[in-house]
Amino acid sequence: MKKAILLSILFILCIACTCSSDSSSRKMDIAPGASVPENAIPVIYYDYLHLQLSIDSAEGSFLFDTGFDNLCIDSIFYYSNDMDYLSSSAGRIYGIGNEYQRLNLIKDTIDFSIDGRNYRTSFIPVLDLKPIGGDYVDGLIGTRHFNGKAVEINYTRGYIYIHESTDSV
Repeated sequence: MKKAILLSILFILCIACTCSSDSSSRKMDIAPGASVPENAIPVIYYDYLHLQLSIDSAEGSFLFDTGFDNLCIDSIFYYSNDMDYLSSSAGRIYGIGNEYQRLNLIKDTIDFSIDGRNYRTSFIPVLDLKPIGGDYVDGLIGTRHFNGKAVEINYTRGYIYIHESTDSV
């Protein structure tokens, strides 16, 4: 009798865990008929806000991280797309994950684009981000490229709109 109750409890726990993990990792449902306004950047909400970036003709899904400043590239994305820059150095960083992590710092200038908007930056860390953020994370994009602008995030319709100033909102 005790074995039957124990097995029943374990079975119910397994079903509960399976159901909760399915719902937490699904993409957000966009409202039917919702459209992205002109000049807005489409985003995908998949546990985090993801923007599609293009770096040296390599397309990737980058997390929009308001706690981060610049661009950061995942090491698997970096090496699988044969990105090679002349000026780089090795180092260590703390604060991404729970311990120190080795990094490669690209000192060269990198051009990248988000939905047709072109940006340029340098001093880009290459880190192991997939173990922290999941397989869909090819990097992070921070707020430096939107400084002095108002960023509107619309989760319902799935876009980010960059306003030139708070007065234009």
